[in-house]
Amino acid sequence: MTQMALCAPPTQVTPGNNQRPTRNDPSIAAKAAEKLLPKVLEWMREDDGVDDAEIPDIQQQIEQALRDTSMSGDGYELAKELEDSAFWSPDSRLVEILDHAGSYESEAVDELVAAWLVANQMQPMRCVGEAVQYSSGAGRPVKTYPGTITSIDSARGYYVVNVPALGHVLEGVGTHGTYVPWENIDQVERIT
Repeated sequence: MTQMALCAPPTQVTPGNNQRPTRNDPSIAAKAAEKLLPKVLEWMREDDGVDDAEIPDIQQQIEQALRDTSMSGDGYELAKELEDSAFWSPDSRLVEILDHAGSYESEAVDELVAAWLVANQMQPMRCVGEAVQYSSGAGRPVKTYPGTITSIDSARGYYVVNVPALGHVLEGVGTHGTYVPWENIDQVERIT
């Protein structure tokens, strides 16, 4: 006997070549640099002042440093890159400001993904409680694990999948599941 979770009929549009945005999307560095810029300008104005005509160049330097450091989000690494490539004179306060880059990058990815979900009319095709198959192994041999969807993150287009073979727990302390993009789940029947 096969047991399926009750849910609405699938309405997901196949994304085709229009893939989910990632941290590598070219606009992520620009968005993160834009969010860092006000605090960086405040830091610059404390010592030297900033001519308004320089602001676009400063933003471009931050954006390039983010790309050159592979969007690491590490404030020290970004400050060092700005020192080496744009001849800035960083201090601990700038490093502290630049430490926010990782969260700004994540916010930018979330914003792009939300827009992508709407543009592609993406909706979850699976339901909480449904048995699924999760494949993992980017860059190494792919392994496939059976699991169960425990929740759905509709804002970011993810299922939370509990995979006991990976040590996930359903209650108490521990990892409760892994986030899997909606488009990366295969349905599996659960035999009861």
